[in-house]
Amino acid sequence: MKLTVITGGDARHAGLISLTYINTLAYCKRHKFRLRLEIWPIGKDPPSWKKLSLLKNMLDDCEDFAWMLWVDSDTVIIDHTADVYREFVEPAENAGSYMACCMGTKALNAGVMALKNCYKSHDFLHRAMARKHCKKHKWWDQQAMIETMDDSPDFRSGVFYHELFPWNVQPKNYRKGTRLIHAAGNGNAKLRIIKKFVNQISK
Repeated sequence: MKLTVITGGDARHAGLISLTYINTLAYCKRHKFRLRLEIWPIGKDPPSWKKLSLLKNMLDDCEDFAWMLWVDSDTVIIDHTADVYREFVEPAENAGSYMACCMGTKALNAGVMALKNCYKSHDFLHRAMARKHCKKHKWWDQQAMIETMDDSPDFRSGVFYHELFPWNVQPKNYRKGTRLIHAAGNGNAKLRIIKKFVNQISK
């Protein structure tokens, strides 16, 4: 299996996941990617902190995938004809990178990211998990990854960066050619925005 797609969140995001999972499942069936849904109990840690251990555990389990792609639960795949492996993952593979992600306005955006099934990815996640002080930072797991890269040029140089367009696009920046909408932030309007795009695709 060349790609496993993972999405999920804690129980408080169940309503959101019920909308976005159907979309992601349809996309994965079309492209013959494996999809894994993870929902965990509400705990003391920020919801997205679980992402680090979840991805590390997948590597521990030695599953038969070459790459894994994480997509946050507030993402909607807009263009189901576009191949995320060919457009997002394969350039990183060809460059000898262990990670593919998008560069945001200030730092990497971990809402959509791919990790190769290799020791370097495992070591990176292990070191990021150890930065427990980042649980108090507004970027949580993302900040832990940024700090891990800051402390190791080898980790930073092994990342293949994409622009946010077309695979990690805020709803307000939607335009022709967008592959995936990522409704990060957006407060109380998030569920309404997600419903709008999901309904748009289903028509």
